[in-house]
Amino acid sequence: MPQPTVEGTAVLAKREHPRVQHVFPADNWYFWLKAAEDKPDEIIADLEDAVATPRKELARDIFTAVLKLFQGDSPSETEMAALRQANSPVGRGPHLPVFI
Repeated sequence: MPQPTVEGTAVLAKREHPRVQHVFPADNWYFWLKAAEDKPDEIIADLEDAVATPRKELARDIFTAVLKLFQGDSPSETEMAALRQANSPVGRGPHLPVFI
């Protein structure tokens, strides 16, 4: 049942499903795969604090490549190389080309 607000517009008292957020370091390919599989409401990829200094440029390339993939565009060769360098847990590597 909608609840009136101060402004006079109604808001839903409860969502139909709980809000799902994925928060993870941007250089971790496994978490990107999980986010793609789970289809969360929000994806928050940390490009700075959660990424080691030597991997920050890699994390930015991964972020750009994945964003292009989610939009249906093809990543550049540099971005594809970053995806291949990213963390790929044992058993997940063979599935990487299927996702892309």
